[in-house]
Amino acid sequence: MSPTTPDWTDVIARLASRYVDPDASLRPAPDPNPPFHTMVVGAHLIDDGALSRWRQAALDVFETYAGDAPLFLEALGIEGVRDPVALRAQVARRLSEAPLEDLRVDFEDGYGERPDEEEDRDAKRTGALIGRAVASGEAPRSIGLRIEPLDPTGAVRALTTLTLYWDALLDAAGRAPERMVVTLPKVTVVEQVVAACEALEQTEQRLGLAAGALRLEFMMESVHTLFDAEGRLALPALIRAAAGRCSGVHLGTFDYTAAHHVPAHHQQLMHPACEFARQLMRISVGAHGPRLCDGSTHVLPIAEGAMPRERIHAAWELHARHVLHAFGLGIEQGWDLHPHQWPARWAALIAACSEALPRDLERLAGLLASRDGTAMSGGVQDDVVTGQAVLDDLRRAVAVGALDVARLSECGLGADELVGRPLAEILRRRRA
Repeated sequence: MSPTTPDWTDVIARLASRYVDPDASLRPAPDPNPPFHTMVVGAHLIDDGALSRWRQAALDVFETYAGDAPLFLEALGIEGVRDPVALRAQVARRLSEAPLEDLRVDFEDGYGERPDEEEDRDAKRTGALIGRAVASGEAPRSIGLRIEPLDPTGAVRALTTLTLYWDALLDAAGRAPERMVVTLPKVTVVEQVVAACEALEQTEQRLGLAAGALRLEFMMESVHTLFDAEGRLALPALIRAAAGRCSGVHLGTFDYTAAHHVPAHHQQLMHPACEFARQLMRISVGAHGPRLCDGSTHVLPIAEGAMPRERIHAAWELHARHVLHAFGLGIEQGWDLHPHQWPARWAALIAACSEALPRDLERLAGLLASRDGTAMSGGVQDDVVTGQAVLDDLRRAVAVGALDVARLSECGLGADELVGRPLAEILRRRRA
């Protein structure tokens, strides 16, 4: 009696009709080049020379207090770097060429409460000066503003500021910036998200922007952003309400810890309450949902009072520790509040991305040379899933300045394969 192959047609048809990708409704619009940090500055502190002054301030503090490469890394608490001199040179290059990736003009907590007439003037003024920076090429590639919460008492003020800012910016710039973002604080209910999306859609139509050009970010500052009234995870519903417009969820360190009655001197990114929030945020956004962004380090590296070098190094060490901790949790982006923090952030990111480079290049080379998507390299067994993580590591290393694109030829990866394409697709194309 010869075996027969069962007819699975009906089974497969029923599966196809019922299968739902659990991440599909959480996916944001494509964001091929997301930033590694967000600089958040009160609108009242920004004037026409601010961007160039910030860049120079970051370079000056770096050259003054990080002149010796080994001592710089020791001050940051970063160990195991194979070539400290090369890493310092990479940080110096980053600070000279592209130290600021994302700017958020703050009209909320970092701005304070001001008369409507003053906020109107500041919204127009900062919008215009950022627009001129866009026109001249001086602005970072990602720009935006944080408005007041969309609650019954602040919604009119928030939407007025949003309108005045983008009107002035687009008028002065003469073109749309590469990446435009609105940060929405204290999000707790779906209705706030719906209202924000309606306002952004109307703004796009009025200014002639492409649909979805204005991205939306949520601030996670309350337990009500994590759980709804029935105790269910709240973020998935909030993200779905944005219908693909939400590109990020940011941890609001101090509002969140204050809401837990954490004493002021214990309110910081490493507090267990923040760790719990990060894990829930990660679970809520899924594997392909909006990007997570860590909060801020509010101890700033400013040379005031006695022992300025020690003060700056201590603040750098704290900031680098926060950056590396978040990075290890899969959160690459975080807030900066002062340009003096940039040397610590870029040094931490470059060091983290450099740590496994030789092994990553070897592992990816083995996978690219395989026919079945599996390989053993340096005692590590890889498949397409682990290989995708390695490819993501290399992409991050290129983005932060830890790896030159030319070195990818060592593992056989073409420059056209570096951007965006999943490893499984790269392997399929090579087999075809």
